[in-house]
Amino acid sequence: MAGNILFLIRRLNLALEQQSRAQAAGQFGLTTTQALVLDCLLHLEEGQSLCATDLHRRLGTSKAALSAALKALDEGGYLQITSCPGDDRKKQIAPSPKARGLHRQIEQIMAGLERQLCTGLAGAQVDAAEYALWKMLQNISRPAAANQPTSGRETV
Repeated sequence: MAGNILFLIRRLNLALEQQSRAQAAGQFGLTTTQALVLDCLLHLEEGQSLCATDLHRRLGTSKAALSAALKALDEGGYLQITSCPGDDRKKQIAPSPKARGLHRQIEQIMAGLERQLCTGLAGAQVDAAEYALWKMLQNISRPAAANQPTSGRETV
């Protein structure tokens, strides 16, 4: 069936959204996007920050969803937002101490989802799946002209 990989990736994405929403909302009252934003920010070095554009690029979420997530996280006390030196319109975003206190629990949720996702797969299969997903992401991120049709599959 043409498009089967797209269909499976979409279904997988939806299932992960539902699972992560249930766990993050149940424990912290966070949406999936809010949990992903916090997870990204919590992996920054102490004292580092990102602007919303950087988060948008890293996470691939829509600007509207990211804006809503940032607003809710800020209102919940999870963020420290400061003006960017030299450009008051641009804001630097970092996790607050309250967010840092949740770091371990958020990582546990993410690790549990990954374990659940990979149940029944051997280590080499997990490595192959991770490689294939990264390669697909690179392919889709390139300009369309660079993605010339081939046989559709490479031998690895």
